[in-house]
Amino acid sequence: MEMKLKLKGDIYHNNKDTIKEILIAHDLKWRGDFGKRIFEWRNPDSKMIADFEKHPLTGATINTFILISGEDLSFIRDMQNKLLSIGGEIYGGEKLGFENMFKERMSKWVAENMPNIQVLRDVHHAPESFIKFRLKEFEEKKTMYEKEIMKELNIQGLLK
Repeated sequence: MEMKLKLKGDIYHNNKDTIKEILIAHDLKWRGDFGKRIFEWRNPDSKMIADFEKHPLTGATINTFILISGEDLSFIRDMQNKLLSIGGEIYGGEKLGFENMFKERMSKWVAENMPNIQVLRDVHHAPESFIKFRLKEFEEKKTMYEKEIMKELNIQGLLK
């Protein structure tokens, strides 16, 4: 999952210690390069890319944060909550919420696990009984995965 937020420079400057605390809490380490203007923090599951640019007319600094996370969405949740609470704005997306996360995770799972009926029929010449069995098996696994996601999101505090 990916999210982009913008924050004015003075707001970032006044809150950078708190932002760094969140990075540390989620074990994200600096992997950037000041010479190449790459500002990146990462761990095996998540990363944050920051871009600091000056507005050409006003000279004000605008900070863009791109938050990227794999299966564990707690980093994005925590950083998003902090950046929004201090005046950040979501850029090119919606606030990360339970419904969006649930739909995204389910769509990805379905795309990866749904049996290809056309291939089963045309390429493998599978009998209809086998195809029905595979579809029933898929639906059962899908239901189990839905429950697993619900449990995980509840643990992460995203269900109220």
